[in-house]
This record gives sequence, C-alpha cells and structure tokens, in this order.
Amino acid sequence: MSTAFVMSRCDDDLMDLGDSDNDTQNSLYDLFDTSVVQDFSVFDYACESVQAESDLIVPKRDSNVSLDVVYDRDGPPLPLDPACHTMLTSAFISVFEILDKPEDAFTDYTASQIFERIKLGSNYSVVKIERITNSKLQELHNAFKIAYNITNTRTVYHGTSPASSNSIIKTGFRGAASVRSKFGKGIYSTANIWEALAYAEPSADYHQVFLAATLLQGPTRYGENELVDFGTNESGDLFLTCTNPENTIFCASHGIQLLSEYRITVKYEIDTATTQQHKNRIRMYHPIIWKVANTTTALPVVPVHGSVLPTAKRTHRGISIGDRVKIVKPFKYLEIHGGHIGTVRGIAMDGQVKFFVDVADPSVRSCMEAWFRCNPWHNTNINDLFDFKTAWVICKFCQLEIV
Repeated sequence: MSTAFVMSRCDDDLMDLGDSDNDTQNSLYDLFDTSVVQDFSVFDYACESVQAESDLIVPKRDSNVSLDVVYDRDGPPLPLDPACHTMLTSAFISVFEILDKPEDAFTDYTASQIFERIKLGSNYSVVKIERITNSKLQELHNAFKIAYNITNTRTVYHGTSPASSNSIIKTGFRGAASVRSKFGKGIYSTANIWEALAYAEPSADYHQVFLAATLLQGPTRYGENELVDFGTNESGDLFLTCTNPENTIFCASHGIQLLSEYRITVKYEIDTATTQQHKNRIRMYHPIIWKVANTTTALPVVPVHGSVLPTAKRTHRGISIGDRVKIVKPFKYLEIHGGHIGTVRGIAMDGQVKFFVDVADPSVRSCMEAWFRCNPWHNTNINDLFDFKTAWVICKFCQLEIV
C-alpha cells in the first residue's frame, strides 16, 4: 500500500534568519518568503503592526520558547485541559463511534477513555503530548493575520521527525527546502491525522511525531504541480493557500501562516494485531509502519461496538437518572414514533453516552422486547452497571427533552 499524496518535507535544513538590529526588516521579509510575494507593502504594514524591537521580530534559537508536558504515559497522571481535550478528539475523530454529534459524545470523556479509544481504534498509543509556546513566532503569526485580514483559520497536522520538530518549534516552518510540489511550492499540512503520520519518520521502536498547528488559511485555490505564484482572486487578494480537490491537504505559501500548538508523540503497537478495521479506518501508513502492520495482522477483528468498558453516570448534560423525558426523535430502526414520555433508568458511556428510558406505553415496551430478541444487546457489561431491562428504549442526548 502506498500513500495517496506526496507531501512536501519542507521542515529540514532550516536557514538562519539573522540577529543584528539593522537586519530587522530584511529578516522579516526573509521569514515571509519574498520569492512568492507580490505586495511588499503588506510586510511593511506587518513590521509596523508588530511594533517591536528586532529581538522580538527575528526568532533566536532557544529564546522565548517553552514546551510544557500535558501528558506523559510514563509520568504521573495529569488532567487534560479543554483545549487539549478538543484537539485530541478532533484529531482522532475517526476512531470514535459517531452515534452522537462530536460535541455531545466527547464532552465527558476522561483522558484515559480518550487514550484507550485511540488505541483500540487505530493500534496507536499516545505516548506524550507537549504544549508549544513561542512568543516571537506568535507575534509574527498575529502580524500576518492582521496584515492579510485573515478570518478563516483551521487546525492542521504535520508529520515529521523528532529532530525536525525541534527546529520547527524553535524557528517556525520554512519552505526553503521544499522539493516536492504536487499542489504548489510551500509548506504542507493536512486535516487528516493519518496522512500526517504517513509522513512522520518512525524511530527504531516505532514512535512517530506530529505537530498540531493553527493555519491562517486566507484566500484559497486548487493547487497545481510546481506552482510558485499562487496568483490573486477576483478581488485582487493574494491566494495564500493551495489545496487538493478534497480540501484535506493545504499548501501554505508562507511559513508564518502555520503556528505549532502541540507536539504529539505516538507509538505503533507492534505487539498488538492490526485488524482489517484498523486498515480500513486509517487507509494510509508510513511504509515502515505499513510493513509492520502487515506482519501483525490476522487475529480476530476488534469489534467497533462495545470496545470500551462502559461506565455508569448519574447525570449527563442536565439529564439525570429518574428524570421524566420525552423521546422527540427515536432511532428509525426501532419503529416507534416520537413523543413518548418515560423515565430515565440508566445512563452509561461505552464510546458514547446512552440513556435508557422506561416508557409506560405497552406498545413501545413490546416493540423493544421484540427488537432485543432479534438483536441481543451487544455489550453485556451494561448489566453490571444497573438492572438493564430489554423493554427500555436506548436514546442519545439529542433525542431527548426534559418534561
């Protein structure tokens, strides 16, 4: 199996930006990659917007850069802050069961549940998460955003080696070493975490590193091979980013469009069998990982449902056990109509939050009992949490209203 796209490895052989005071503005021009710039007045404005001395404009190695460990598998347990929680569940969205909307399903996931689900759904273990702070690059990133009046930003991922990630963290993304250009000359990132990992060089023990970054996307067009001048749109604004037709790969014309927020280290678990479900979900691997994955395949498939041991909850998003609720939109396969009122008898989370509603209507109870006779409950561990009854209706949060 080979990767579907060629991504530019533009994070190597970083160039010094210069440190002298009289090189301030020239260094800022260099950082913004003037080989593809058409309007130098924009950068004059950027220099004025930053309103800083040269040592605040030109990044110096190891200055004003910090890495804070958010999670370390081998260290003491640490709670995930909301921003890191959102980053992880968004990055690895494909390994979660999408029966709830993401904002409903993942809000109450604990760190251990997130990491367990990632492992079960992909065979990757999260080893370490570090929050990146580079105040000088943040200044330049903000100045670029103001200068180009950029309102559309997104989180993207960039797979690389540990050594190159260190350089990016210190000096930012640079396009000087870019040699591949399927969608244009620039710095490549992706919205697909697996595609990023396909370009993350594995270590001898199969650790891989990727960066989660904020992309100032700006005006965007479809890319072309070897494209250097991205051109302008109908309003005369410079196209800053090129993308593929699927809008999953992004080629940024300027390195400062990207600001690294997190460095995540993962490990491919070679001691655990790679299932066909894993392969269908990920679909692209680094060649070294792909070779290993094919040597650990052929054990039983990990089931999608019920992979995470369920946990009981007393309340979720304002609905508690014992509350009277109306089922406004039942699952279509249950063949019952909406509007039935019942009592919440149980709440459980085993990949997503489920509510178990006891409806008094005999026709509904008969329908549910018949359905369970044909479809035995897939997670018998629910019975360990509460006295589950097959007459209860299974619902998710968006299907209920409190009465």
